[in-house]
Amino acid sequence: MVRQFSLCILGGVVLVSCALPVQMEYAQSLLNQSEQAVSSASVSDFIIQRLNEKRDDKKQIKKDKKQADWYAKKRNSGQKTPELNITDVRLKDTGESILTENSEATLQPDYAGTRIHLMIQGTFEKKKRPLEAADFAFTYEQPLIQQTFLGKQPKARTLLDHSILLEVVAVNDSEIEAVLNTQHIPDLYLKGPHHFSVEYGNYYVDTFIDVGDPVPVNNLLPQLDAAELVFTEDQHPGLIVLKGKNMMVFPKFSYAMVDDQFVFGYQTEVFSDGTSETTIHIPDPENFNPDIPHTITYATPFGTSFVSLGGINP
Repeated sequence: MVRQFSLCILGGVVLVSCALPVQMEYAQSLLNQSEQAVSSASVSDFIIQRLNEKRDDKKQIKKDKKQADWYAKKRNSGQKTPELNITDVRLKDTGESILTENSEATLQPDYAGTRIHLMIQGTFEKKKRPLEAADFAFTYEQPLIQQTFLGKQPKARTLLDHSILLEVVAVNDSEIEAVLNTQHIPDLYLKGPHHFSVEYGNYYVDTFIDVGDPVPVNNLLPQLDAAELVFTEDQHPGLIVLKGKNMMVFPKFSYAMVDDQFVFGYQTEVFSDGTSETTIHIPDPENFNPDIPHTITYATPFGTSFVSLGGINP
């Protein structure tokens, strides 16, 4: 079941239409387009925010579950330094710039999977020494292929939209070669400027790069197959895990509702078979009743899906 939703930005405040109107006309239009390939959506049609937010690990989320931290807490650590600077981002294959301010080309992702090599030019030092490739190293345990970035590891990272880790294969004081794997990432089908950053510890430099026309894909509608309630160590409701397909890696490119209460997501994991899991917060954990059914709504720029949760006993 699919319903339309809309977001707009007014004076830096995100306004969300949670009533989800016009469902019949929108559903019919989707049915009419079901055999057509989806090429892209526009970032500006949904939501684009330049976020500097505190990234908490799951232990802290459980500890501070009373706080409304799903409403994009501002990051209270992190600062810019002259030792980190981005002057250009270029496609390795063509040498063309994809930096938004002087773009000669764009990223062209493929949902089925393609590895795009980027050459990031600028200054990349720590205490007047070049950053090292080992500082950027990370490994996903199979079958995981992508995971929303949280925490402080790896120590150095190249990030797209604050959440998608790029693989760094070479580093010197003036250039980083990084690889973006576009497999099963619907975020990259949002055409337009995307946030791009290089970080080391609490230091960072950021800019925007252009994502263009991707390889068409038949269906990017989110699909929810199941919802699972995660309990804290003291057996109180903590988080909700949604299982399905086509979930956004950057949580702010989607939203969820638990019954009639609005929440942002926390973390998404994408697997090699195309399935994904996204973790969302419980809006009011102290008053959440796990023994009765709840309706979970998950919405992206490509559509909306529903799943039932409960009743579940801890």
